[in-house]
Amino acid sequence: MYYKKLEEGIEKCNLCQLKKIVETNSKYGPMYGYGGDSVIICGLAPSYKRADNSKYTLSRDHKKGTAGTLFEALDEAKWPIEKTYFTNILKCSTPENRLPNENEVDICFSTWFSQELFLVNPFAIVAMGKYVEEYLNSVLKDSIPIFGINHFAYISRNRSKYGEWTKEWKETGCQIKNIIDKNS
Repeated sequence: MYYKKLEEGIEKCNLCQLKKIVETNSKYGPMYGYGGDSVIICGLAPSYKRADNSKYTLSRDHKKGTAGTLFEALDEAKWPIEKTYFTNILKCSTPENRLPNENEVDICFSTWFSQELFLVNPFAIVAMGKYVEEYLNSVLKDSIPIFGINHFAYISRNRSKYGEWTKEWKETGCQIKNIIDKNS
């Protein structure tokens, strides 16, 4: 019920100009899925370019493309997907995938992402990409362990780094499991 209210709020949001600017390509909406009771995997924003016109979601159905790379690595790392909540800080795409401005990030974080943090109450966050890692560390101030890892889009473009990346997922998973075990 709470997730449904959150989704409805995001779809009606007009707190910044992003939805108006990228209206034809805006894939706003939460990327949540699965159990969502232990770890958040967080990107920056939905991709501006999408092959279809659907709302942006992330699921195992995305066998091709960059999301397929993520699930391939998570499967190899034996990652507990059923206990993972997938999201982005921004809920709307940015024009041509540009970096968002500070106002856009702050509005979306304080309005939507903070609600997700409250609902999920994660043991840890995996921040995909340096920008996301730095931003979350600056606003969360060590209140939740944050693990930085390359974004799956980068790995899709640089397949030679895939093996190293999968190893990072395994190591991160072990570190998070230790945190969960200590808190259980």
